[in-house]
Amino acid sequence: MVVASGVYVLDATVLIDICHGGIARETVSLLEQAIAPDLVCAEVEDSCIADLLVLGLAQREYSPEEIVALQLEVTRLPGLTHKDVSALLLAVDENAVLLTGDGRLKQLALEKGLIVHGILWVLDTLVGSGILDRLSAAEALERILANGSWLPVADCAKRMSKWREQPVQKG
Repeated sequence: MVVASGVYVLDATVLIDICHGGIARETVSLLEQAIAPDLVCAEVEDSCIADLLVLGLAQREYSPEEIVALQLEVTRLPGLTHKDVSALLLAVDENAVLLTGDGRLKQLALEKGLIVHGILWVLDTLVGSGILDRLSAAEALERILANGSWLPVADCAKRMSKWREQPVQKG
């Protein structure tokens, strides 16, 4: 099995998408080290977070003092919530890849020199590594979209078409 090496910080958009897509086990097994701030985990359905923690997602707890410092940082980063900033700062502290679907968060992370990916990268990597077959990836993406994820329509359509293609039968 191919594992994506390094540390990955997951924000709420990605956590919610992997839960809706039914790919929590596969995603956590793909990532060498997956972590999320407790503030972000609080945004995700309890049963899914519980499953992710059992599968190996590490949850970073923030102390009351750190939350105060975090609130100050939020005032300097317009357009982001304290949950977004907690994921950004954790990715910076850990020199991690940030997994997010939030455009503003992605932009700021790139400005800070971080590598940033989203749920489509997760699905592509799961398929490319053989952890998830193409049909299962297409079904997961359908579930993610059906649950209201705002993903690029053209990119999703391209993947769905590619993943649903039947292999040519040789006879």
